[in-house]
Amino acid sequence: MATSRTTDCEFDKLGRINIPQVLRNEANLQKECVIVGAGDHIEIWDGTTWDSFYDDNVDKFDDISEDIDDEE
Repeated sequence: MATSRTTDCEFDKLGRINIPQVLRNEANLQKECVIVGAGDHIEIWDGTTWDSFYDDNVDKFDDISEDIDDEE
C-alpha cells in the first residue's frame, strides 16, 4: 500500500469523516475497518487485511519496539 496518498478530512456534525473514494479503493476498504495508531498518525486498514498483516507479523512486534526504544 502506498503511503504518499493523504488527504485532509473534516469531521461532520456527528464526528465522522468521509474517506474519499480514491483512498477507499487504494486501501480496499469495504465494510469493516481498523484504525491503527502509528507514531504521529493513524492508519485505516480493511479489517481482513489488517488481521492477516497482524497474524503474519505479531512475533516481530516486540523486536521492533525494542529497536525503536534503543534509537531514542
